[in-house]
Amino acid sequence: MNLKDELKEMKQEYDNIEIPEACLNRIQQGIDMAKMEKKRASKKKAVRNWAVSVVAASVVFIVLPNTNQSVAQAMEKIPVIGNIVKVVTFNRYEVKQGTMEADVKVPQIETNKNKEASEGVKKVNKDIKAYTDKLIASFNEDMEKNGEHEALDVSYDVITDNDKLFSLKITAVETMASAVETVRYYHLDKETGKVLELKDLFKENADYVSIITDYIKKEMRKQMKDEEKTYFLDSEDMPEYDFQKIKKNQNFYFNKSGNLVIAFDEYEVAPGYMGCPEFEIPNQVIENILK
Repeated sequence: MNLKDELKEMKQEYDNIEIPEACLNRIQQGIDMAKMEKKRASKKKAVRNWAVSVVAASVVFIVLPNTNQSVAQAMEKIPVIGNIVKVVTFNRYEVKQGTMEADVKVPQIETNKNKEASEGVKKVNKDIKAYTDKLIASFNEDMEKNGEHEALDVSYDVITDNDKLFSLKITAVETMASAVETVRYYHLDKETGKVLELKDLFKENADYVSIITDYIKKEMRKQMKDEEKTYFLDSEDMPEYDFQKIKKNQNFYFNKSGNLVIAFDEYEVAPGYMGCPEFEIPNQVIENILK
């Protein structure tokens, strides 16, 4: 059985554990996204203790640390990643109150290897906790303020597990008037134990941002010959929304062919109906600047 099948089987086992109970036009998409960003920007308060903030009797709130025997047994079936780390569902947060729903699975990477590997794991776990805490706090604040229909779903998958690299993908779907999907990738270099970012793949001072951006723009233009596909590029009416370049720390992962894939969030470079666009970067495009 391959890793994908194992993960699918383990997910099904985990889900069976008993626990306590079309597209918009471009202008409208820009408005929806602007509302979302404005809403996020207004969250200036520190992340509050979300376990305290949810006090209504009608709210179902569940945290599953790795203590319940049946849960722990299911978690322990998750394969060990080399001899470095394993992944467990550290916390799970569920809410159902009227039209408000949330299901947040918070992963944690564990290791018993050397100090350097442990430091990389600690950094990833810290980043994951900060990210999921922020999502939960935002959801709770909205629930307290208006209680309008809203949903939050956060899940994770191990997407790469080989001798050199471990990659974890976290997907968050926030639903208000429409759904917005964001994805975060976390990578650990198994040979060094360090967190791997996009810049770490390339030689020092290599202009990887321009090289990858130029390739992606060419691919966008090629795809847009199909009238059903649209990207925020070469716009005559709203050029300010056009895709300019990838971020230095742009989301990425390696596919089964070993090629670099650049990943974007929903609405980041295209209308919502395009989902979360991804672009596979052929090795010949970047081979001269790779380390």
